[in-house]
Amino acid sequence: TARSFLRCLVQGYFSIEVDGAERIPKESGVIIASNHPSVLDGILLLALSPRPVRFLVAEDFYNHPLLNPLFKSFGCIEVYRTKTHNGDALRAAIAALKQGAVVGIFPEGTTHFGGTLPTIKQGVALLALRTGVPVICLAIHGSMAAFPPQAKFPHPVPIRLSFGAPLSYPRATC
Repeated sequence: TARSFLRCLVQGYFSIEVDGAERIPKESGVIIASNHPSVLDGILLLALSPRPVRFLVAEDFYNHPLLNPLFKSFGCIEVYRTKTHNGDALRAAIAALKQGAVVGIFPEGTTHFGGTLPTIKQGVALLALRTGVPVICLAIHGSMAAFPPQAKFPHPVPIRLSFGAPLSYPRATC
C-alpha cells in the first residue's frame, strides 16, 4: 500500500519515463546498482521498481525522523559510516539476497552532485560474488535537476530511469 501510494505521488508530480524494468527477475535475488546524483534517487527506486527494493541507506538518512518510518516499512538496510559496523549492513544485504529480495545499492557510497564519477565502493562486487545473484545497472537521469542540493522542495521536471541487462558473476567461495 505504501509503495502504491508513493508510486502515484512520484508519477503524479514528475514526468517519469522508465526503461528496461522488465529486466528485473520476477522472483530471484538481484542487486540494482545505480548512480546517485540526488537524495531523491532512493525514493524513485522504491516507487518505480516493479518489485519491492531493500536498498542500503546511510545512517544519517535512515535515522531522519521523517524518513525513518518509510525506510523501515520498505525493509531498507542501514549502513553505518563507521568501519566497525559496516559488516552488519553487508551481512543483512547478503541474507536478503539469499532470500530472493531485490537489494538496491549506490556504489558511489553517497550522493554525488559533481558531474564526474567518484571512486566506486566495492559493495556491489562483494555482494554479487558472495551470493551469485545478477547485477542490474540503473541510470537515473534528471533527479539532480528535480532536487538539487540547495532546494527545499523537488521541481517537477522529467526524470528517466533506465535499467540495464542483468550481469552475472560466479559465486565466490572465499
